[in-house]
Amino acid sequence: MLINQPEPGFYKKRIRKRGPWAPVKVRWKVKPRLLVSKRERTIPGVLECVWAPATNKVKWHTLDLDRAWLTLHPITKDEFEWLIALKSL
Repeated sequence: MLINQPEPGFYKKRIRKRGPWAPVKVRWKVKPRLLVSKRERTIPGVLECVWAPATNKVKWHTLDLDRAWLTLHPITKDEFEWLIALKSL
């Protein structure tokens, strides 16, 4: 499956060459919204891309979405949670 533009969801990525898969989440930092006034217009949302490194179980680190997007592989929520659980071993 090839997605041409960033979408919210669960992904995996290798943070370094030949490294283990890291769980990555693309989420809305600011959700898009519709303004109802004389003219209806949409305010675009802002997406952010975050990953949880193995060394820190609590804090998510931000990735540059424009640079990371082409190297992300879509996964299911179950696989995402499995990768999170695997990091804690």
